[in-house]
Amino acid sequence: MPGPKAVGQDVKETLAKLTSGEVDSAFVYASDVKANPGLFSVPTRLGNEPSQKADLKFPIAIVSGSPEAKKFYDFVLSEKARAVLTDAGFELP
Repeated sequence: MPGPKAVGQDVKETLAKLTSGEVDSAFVYASDVKANPGLFSVPTRLGNEPSQKADLKFPIAIVSGSPEAKKFYDFVLSEKARAVLTDAGFELP
């Protein structure tokens, strides 16, 4: 398999290369695609069968005694944040 035509330093740079036409495809999260009209995503799979769809998980935990960390944790689990995450294309448990 040939190597990539271009590598972005981050998703913003990668999406800029994609939307400018520098590259014709890229690997980014579906939520980043959803935020960019005109782009579409293809479901990621671990194998060839539909049942082998990639199951990516983004855990959250408080790792400090900071009150800001607790506020952020509580916000992410709030109904408001759940709506924002769902609108961005994340599937929530």
